[in-house]
Order: sequence, then C-alpha cells, then structure tokens
Amino acid sequence: MLRRGAILRYKRLTGLSSVEFGLVASLGRRPPMSVARLAEAVGQDKGQISRALANLLSRADRENG
Repeated sequence: MLRRGAILRYKRLTGLSSVEFGLVASLGRRPPMSVARLAEAVGQDKGQISRALANLLSRADRENG
C-alpha cells in the first residue's frame, strides 16, 4: 500500500500519465529496448507505448528548448 501511495504521489508531482510513469520507471530499471519489448515489459499495447514515448519526447523538447 505504501508503494502504491508513493507511485500516485510521484505521478501527480511529475504530471505524467500512468503509461508515461510506467515507461520512465521501466526504462530506469532496464537496458535500452525496442518499443515492442518495452510494451511487453510494461504490459501495454505497442501503439499506446509509441504515443506515450512521443509525448514524453515532445515534453522534454519543450522544456529544454
């Protein structure tokens, strides 16, 4: 229950969706991988993962640009 609470708190603080938060957490724990492998690792659809990654990259570009 504490882990779930911590996850919800960090999601709110970062403004990430559940899928985006899962991607960031997964990428931090695993070596680089393809979208297909990443989708399998987090249990999501490849299309959903691809859109979430594009959104994260776009957000990073806006914040750094």
